[in-house]
Amino acid sequence: MAQSQSGSGGGTTVVTGMPVQKKPLNLLDAVSEIQQMCAIEKRMTETDYMDKNFFTTKQTVDYFTVGARNALLHFFFALIATPIAIAVLHNLIHLFGDKNMTVFDEIYALILTFSVSLGFGIFLATLRECYLGIISKAMIRSLFSGLIFGEIIKVVFSGIIYAVIYLSITPQTVADLIKFLNAHFGTIMFRLHANYVAMYYWIMKFRDVFPLAAVFVLLSAVFMVGIPGVVIFSVSLRQRRLPEEL
Repeated sequence: MAQSQSGSGGGTTVVTGMPVQKKPLNLLDAVSEIQQMCAIEKRMTETDYMDKNFFTTKQTVDYFTVGARNALLHFFFALIATPIAIAVLHNLIHLFGDKNMTVFDEIYALILTFSVSLGFGIFLATLRECYLGIISKAMIRSLFSGLIFGEIIKVVFSGIIYAVIYLSITPQTVADLIKFLNAHFGTIMFRLHANYVAMYYWIMKFRDVFPLAAVFVLLSAVFMVGIPGVVIFSVSLRQRRLPEEL
């Protein structure tokens, strides 16, 4: 456990037992390091301070990278799961084999779409208790800067990929695809009792999923960044008002 001692001349702080800060490998490591630093800064008296340079440029980049990487890892999940979830809402995919859409199917599809974003958002909102010291604030800001950057990249690239797929699915391309399947896998398709007409209309209906999927990805990004952002921003406002009230 770290201990702080103040010199007789004023605010100089000597910290003993300071844990060596390692490069965070993932979001959990980053949050744990922030919590440890917060615990250290809480033990300091009002006259103590920790030099802002204790949080180095390299560490700033490390925390930024963790935030961005976390958002980009979620990108691959959202890219696949979001169209599937919307297809369920449009009754194009039956999760449990029932062709009749149920309320449970709709709720499950929405959970599938937003669960990861809401989970990470609520998890990061726990850092509100750590937004108090110079170093803790710097660590949180670096992490969130990377997260916001990654979410912007996720939204932009998801929109581009969905737009390309949407524009690529035309009556002619779908017809060519069905002809290709029939020409090369006709025997297998026959054994599967493939209905080419139904397949054609299903693909054309699924095409309409992608514009809405882009909107849902944007909403998921808003949830992941907005939930902890609003909570921590409210803590920041409260800290600014405290000196005025005193």
